[in-house]
Formats: sequence, structure tokens, C-alpha cells
Amino acid sequence: MRRSSLVAILLALAGLAPAALADQRQVALGAEGELFRVEAGPLRQLFPGAAEDDRTALALSIARPGQPVQRLLVPDTEGEESESSPALFYEESSEALYLIWESRINFIHSQVRLISYTAGYWSRAIDLTGTFFSFKASPSLAVTRDTFSTLDDDGNPVQHRRTIYHALWWEESGSGERVVYSPVVLVDGVYIGWNPLLVLNDLGLGVPGDSLPSTVELARAPTVQPGKDGSSVVVAMIDSRTSQLVELDVSPIAGELAAVSHAVAQDLSVQGQTGGPVGTAALGERVRVQLVDFGLRFRMHPGLLAVLGGVAQTELNDPANASLSAPELAEKVRVQLVDFGWKMDFQGLGQARDLLGSWLFEFPCANPASVTKDGPASPLHSISVRLASVHPTPSTEPAPTTVHPSRSGAAAIVAWQVGSELRYRESMTDGWSEVRSLVLDTNLDLAAAHSILEQKVRDR
Repeated sequence: MRRSSLVAILLALAGLAPAALADQRQVALGAEGELFRVEAGPLRQLFPGAAEDDRTALALSIARPGQPVQRLLVPDTEGEESESSPALFYEESSEALYLIWESRINFIHSQVRLISYTAGYWSRAIDLTGTFFSFKASPSLAVTRDTFSTLDDDGNPVQHRRTIYHALWWEESGSGERVVYSPVVLVDGVYIGWNPLLVLNDLGLGVPGDSLPSTVELARAPTVQPGKDGSSVVVAMIDSRTSQLVELDVSPIAGELAAVSHAVAQDLSVQGQTGGPVGTAALGERVRVQLVDFGLRFRMHPGLLAVLGGVAQTELNDPANASLSAPELAEKVRVQLVDFGWKMDFQGLGQARDLLGSWLFEFPCANPASVTKDGPASPLHSISVRLASVHPTPSTEPAPTTVHPSRSGAAAIVAWQVGSELRYRESMTDGWSEVRSLVLDTNLDLAAAHSILEQKVRDR
């Protein structure tokens, strides 16, 4: 894609013919009542009065009460590629607007891109997908924020801010249709430089049932929305392998858990290689002490640290691990600590939950492909994925379709537009409701109708 300096074109929209709004994801409401709207189209239509130019670009319009509408060219979208499927997400705590879209070279080669707009400035655009060689559609986005601590060279805790853009899209490749999830991580405002890709269909999300195949529009309409507590997101998608609509809870794992497990594993590896404490019992006691020491500096709960210490000691005393090298044993202990720690964080002490399925994914700050074998070990970020619910695929019509999941991932509404109606079905204990509808007219536009449905299902 051609790289140019950031371009901001300000034009009043008076006299411009309003473009049709493809879907409600192209509008967002800001904290001060400003209305954001993104459009894709030829430059000559988006910016009348500019030179005749049929290249496709994206334009962001900002309508503030009592002020002329401001229109901006989205940076790096005025090249030869075709820009489409834009979606907006406004994150209130940072007052930042996020834009995700598809940039296509031709019918089968495309890329998903992400950019943010805050306080009048654009960020650098990020390419989320590693290859152009697949057809992609329906990108969507949700954001989580948290803080975590690590230890500096003197062993003192240092707090960090972590922002994760949870990106989701549908794509068709040589292996068939699939839904791809990618966490884009910024630590202290700096992009870590890469984002792993996770094909959600590969998780084995359910058992094939009696579901009928979905319409193409529903199959290509995966969505990601904020979760119930602001620290997680919910994914709703059609699983092409089972023909079912599934909802997933996706939660970042506390950074302290990864940091303390990483620190303990490093110490264990060094002790094993340099002739530290002799015997697994001595090593186990050292790990327990180190867990408590590091964990208390991170202000982790003493009860959790005590249990994790027991988990590490049990792993070290397991005869099956006697043949492992020090680094192998250290890594196995680290994995057990993270796995047990996040399950306790989700389930609570002394509490059990019926999990339909859960997975834990880890990825380092540095791209493994760019790190040499002699390079320093990199702390890990961890993401948990929990199967929250499984529904038979609802019967819908071949029309523009949107899925609205609840914040808990237990329920959903599927809506599609036919003429002047927004038709929808709600998930029920034994299936789906009958088809209901909202009439679209001068009193209720498409965006407002979708907002009503979002409110209706949100807290279920």
C-alpha cells in the first residue's frame, strides 16, 4: 500500500447527497455527543471539489452539536487498493475511536487493517493479517484495558498499562471458511510489534447437531462485543464445522500471573543448570518461597500464592518429570502455574463451574520469527477462551445480517434487514423465538433499531 504523510481534509457536508449506510457498525457515538460515521467510496464522491479520482478510500465524518460537519480522509486508504467493510468502535475511557476495515488488491487477495483516532490525531495503521492470499470480510473490534506489574532490574515492581484490541473477521482460504481472532497488544501505549492469529474453528467448539446450514450472510457475520465486566469480550460466530452458533468468552489473563510464573521459571532453570538446591524437595521449597516473594511484590493474593506454590511442588516431585532437563522442567512448571492460576481466577477458590470447553493461549511480546535462539526470553501475554454457549443455527433469510451476543455469552439475537423491516430472532432455552420485526421509518432508522436489540439482549 502506498505510504503517504497523514492527510486531513476538512470539508463541510452541506449539499452532499447522503450515502446509504451499509450497516450500524459504520456509526459510533462519542463521549461528548459527537456522531462518527465512516464511509467507503471513490475519492471524487467522498470529497466533491477535489480532483476527479475513482480510487476507493475511506472518509470519517464527525458531527458535533452546533458545528459544521468535519470530514477526514483516513490515512493510507487513497492508494490503488479497494477499501471496504469499515467498522467503528468508540472506547469511552480513553475517548479513542477505532476503525477496522478490509483493504483488497483483487477479488481473492485482501488485508485487514486497524487504526485509531484520538484528540484530532491518527495512529499508525496496523496490518492485522499476515498474508493477502485469502478473501476476508466482516471485520469487527472490541477493546479491553488493564494494568499489571513486572519487576525491574533491582527487583522493584513497575506498573504497566495494557490495551488489547480484540480483532475478528471471517475469511475463506484453501482450507475452507473460518473465523480468525487476533489480539493486538499495546503496552504503555506501544504496539508490541506483532499480533498472533487464532483460527477459532480449529478449537473443536461443539458436537455436530441437527442444525441446518446458515445463510451465507449469517455465516459471514461473526462479531466481537465487550463482555460483562469490561475486562473481557464475547465472540459470536457460526462454526462452519458443526453448523451451530457459538458464543465465546475471551479474557486476558492478569499480567502479574504471567510475570511471576516467568520469573520463577527463570530462577528454576538457572538453579538446575548451576547446581543449585539438590533434590526435587529442595527445588520445590525454593520455588514456593520465590512464588511468595515475587507474588507479594506484585500484590497478588497470599492464598493464591500458597496454592500455586503447592502446585509447583507437586509438579517437581512427580517421578514422571525426573528425566527432564532443567529448562524443560522449568517450562512445565511455568505452564502449570499459569494454567492453574487462570482457572482459579475464573472459578474462584473452592468453587467449580461447568465449563463447556476452555483453552489458554500464550504469546510473547516479541515475534518468535524475529527472535534468534540466543535472544533473551520474552515475557508472555495470556488469553483464555471459554465456550460460553452453543445454539442451533437459526433460520434466517438471505439479507444483511448481524448477531448481537449478550455480555455473558449466554444469549444472542440474530437480526437481518428485509426492505423497511429489521427482522430478528432471540435465542431461547429450547431453540429460537419466532421471527419478530421492527419497522424502519422516519422515527426509527437502522442504527437505532440495532441499538434497541443490543440493549434487549445485553444483560441476559
